[in-house]
Parts: sequence; structure tokens; C-alpha cells
Amino acid sequence: MAKKMTSEEKHYWDLSEVYLAEYEDHTDHYARVLQAMGVIVEMESDLAEFLTKGKPTEKTNRQRKRLDILCAAVNSFTVASERGLQFKKVMHKLFAREHEQLLRITELEKEVIKLQKTLQDL
Repeated sequence: MAKKMTSEEKHYWDLSEVYLAEYEDHTDHYARVLQAMGVIVEMESDLAEFLTKGKPTEKTNRQRKRLDILCAAVNSFTVASERGLQFKKVMHKLFAREHEQLLRITELEKEVIKLQKTLQDL
């Protein structure tokens, strides 16, 4: 976070971390990527079956290139999705650590106040 957040912005930022940690379901996204991979496999099989019956043609060459592009795109989406999930997990861990540190700081501040009062009473 580059800019200083207001207390309200910080409050909602913290709540978004709770949402990401507890409510976001990634299974549907992965299921769709897996389905796309299945479609690619079936298309690859269809092309291979066609080529076993005859020689490559201009159309089969174009189909091969389209499949290569589609496969590369699915691989890129998978990598990007995994990175996004990794960043979310890292952010959640950083939030949890920040929260623990904030609690510890609050405890230490209370302890300092107690010590100051003790010193004043001496």
C-alpha cells in the first residue's frame, strides 16, 4: 500500500482479508481451467486421428497452430491464477502477522503505562 489509509479504509482493507481467507472459493475457477484442458486434449486427439488417416493439409496445419495458441493461453492463465492465489495467501499471512504485532504493541504500551505509574508512585 503506497498511501496512508484512513482508519475507515484500513477497516475495510482488514475485512477484505477476512473475506479472501474465509469465503473465496477457487474450485470453480480451477474446474473451468481443467475443463479447458480436457477440451484441448479432445481436440488434439481428433486432429491426431484425422492425421493418421491422411496427410497434413493447410487446414490441419492451421488447426495445429490454433491448438498451440490455445494451449499456451490456458497455461498462461493457469500460471497467472496460481500467482494470484499465492499473492493472496502471502497477503493473508502478512495481515495475520501485522495483527499479531499490533496486539503485542498494544500489550507493551499498557505495560509501559503501568511501569510509568509505578515509577511515579516511588
